[in-house]
Amino acid sequence: MANDEAYVNGIGRFEIQVNDAAAEVVWSQNGKAIPADASIVKFERVAQGTLRALIVKNCTKADFCKYTAECNGEKKEATLNQASPFMSKIADVEGYRGDIAVFECRVKPGSYVSWFQNGKKINKTDFSILKFKKEPSATVLCSLSRTLFKLTTANTLLKLRVRNAKPN
Repeated sequence: MANDEAYVNGIGRFEIQVNDAAAEVVWSQNGKAIPADASIVKFERVAQGTLRALIVKNCTKADFCKYTAECNGEKKEATLNQASPFMSKIADVEGYRGDIAVFECRVKPGSYVSWFQNGKKINKTDFSILKFKKEPSATVLCSLSRTLFKLTTANTLLKLRVRNAKPN
């Protein structure tokens, strides 16, 4: 059984192969058996031939944990990890008053990016150029969502530091 990753409100999936198409599999989450009558809105079991799968739906933070499949006394374990739409870390920016600050973020396809400076959303006209101003520093937040309806979000904070004057 392989580890999987999902977004908050997303879907995770675990699969195993069994030797007998009639074999029963008991699925557990963090060591606690998932009841066979658990809501299909949360957990769905799949049995197709010798394939067995557990689909974890509408993932919450509590669902990012260890899962176990037990069949005929044999156990397989895997972990559901929280996926991040960020493909790389965003670096803080430091510069001199009057210079232009450039923040870049690489995200997975399907991500929607919003930028905030000191708690205020940066709109398209403000976003094109951020200048280092008199303030000694500012906090910039990159907020991402994975769906058009913004059900899944991830954030990262960066710092914009201003130096007083360029060296001669």
